[in-house]
Amino acid sequence: MKIHDTLTVLDVLRLADIVGDQTIMIGDNINALKWASTDAVTPGNTHVRTAYHWIKEHVRDGDIDLRDGPSALNLADFLTKNLAGPPIQSASDAASGYIDAPIVPPRRITYD
Repeated sequence: MKIHDTLTVLDVLRLADIVGDQTIMIGDNINALKWASTDAVTPGNTHVRTAYHWIKEHVRDGDIDLRDGPSALNLADFLTKNLAGPPIQSASDAASGYIDAPIVPPRRITYD
């Protein structure tokens, strides 16, 4: 290797050798899924910082497989919403591995 060659984190960690399949991302917000799968800046998403549009490239290139899941099965809800009782218990137990996580929804249909 030459001294002026640049290494990225991916080169050092060789993540491409470890991760061979698409990363499945499950969301319960149809508009967010539409924005991520539409490779265009629209009047509805112009306020989103350009740096966050990188996900569109990964969806387009097939690195990320977006899937729609019901809100009741969204494990991340307890991190961003004020849940109480059974919903918080179920989500935190599933996220912690104490109970089985919800099934992965089937492959997505286009959100156009």
